[in-house]
Amino acid sequence: MEYALRIVLRQSHFICNMIRDCDAIVFATPIYFYSVSGQMKVLLDRTVQLYGADYRYRDIYLIATCEAGGKSAKDGTVKTLQGWMDCMPGTTLKGVVYGTSALAPGAVNRNTRVLDEAYDLGKHSLT
Repeated sequence: MEYALRIVLRQSHFICNMIRDCDAIVFATPIYFYSVSGQMKVLLDRTVQLYGADYRYRDIYLIATCEAGGKSAKDGTVKTLQGWMDCMPGTTLKGVVYGTSALAPGAVNRNTRVLDEAYDLGKHSLT
């Protein structure tokens, strides 16, 4: 167990060093039970070492997909990310792409609206 913990800590330190130097961060997650995936939540939690650090990123983007079409599914996901951003002063949520009806494999690839929005978001983040 101790060995496994050292590996996780070393990996999170490596990832945080990469994140610290980013110009912007784009998070992508499926939505499960009105929030981010467990993997994204673990990533957000592991970045605690960036709290109070001199990080470069300011602009945050979110791409999220789920089956439900209601606004409440998106709200919980944005709220989770906003909670993380509240601990990272100076960050701003610059854009959200929200894809619905994404239960079947490949469903997002058939949704040209979502693909176009994600493309435009990426184009905008480069300017």
